[in-house]
Amino acid sequence: MATIRLEFDPDRVTIGDLVKMEEGIETASDMRNFLIKFVVDEDGNVPGKKKALAMIDKMTVSEITDSIGKLGEMAKDEIVPPTSGGS
Repeated sequence: MATIRLEFDPDRVTIGDLVKMEEGIETASDMRNFLIKFVVDEDGNVPGKKKALAMIDKMTVSEITDSIGKLGEMAKDEIVPPTSGGS
């Protein structure tokens, strides 16, 4: 099992990326290229594209599925303001 960290960084993620997350990604190649933007190394640094691809290519389908779910939650937490709880 590969170890990889994905991080939702609003300074690197575009509205286009969010639309892709909402609409879904149809091919494995598109998924891999999409995930590059979220990969960080063990120190939290953004690796180059070649290293990020190598990290993603070692992930299993289950890990990818789990990671996409977590990214969706991170995006939701980052973009949707918390409810005030008042009436």
